[in-house]
Amino acid sequence: MSGIRVMGGRMDYKPLNLNLMKNEKEFMVAKAHIWISLLKKNMIPVSWYKTTKKGTGVKFEIINSKEKAQSAIDGLRSYIDSVNTKYPELKLELDIKFN
Repeated sequence: MSGIRVMGGRMDYKPLNLNLMKNEKEFMVAKAHIWISLLKKNMIPVSWYKTTKKGTGVKFEIINSKEKAQSAIDGLRSYIDSVNTKYPELKLELDIKFN
């Protein structure tokens, strides 16, 4: 089947649930890990759904341009900066590149 491409979708992350949310620091770090995992799979999260006891849904789009890739990295970098502002002891750093 040529000519068929996935342009986006939704993934659910069960570990990112209300129980984990009780520890905000761990929740925020787990969210960053998921974000990085998505980027490595050439996906950009476009919205994070409300966290429930069953997990968190993430709507994503496929990265199809250098501009979109850079925007994805900038969004993650901004998120990591906000985590570091709230929890400076974490000293999170981002080292991710797209080819």
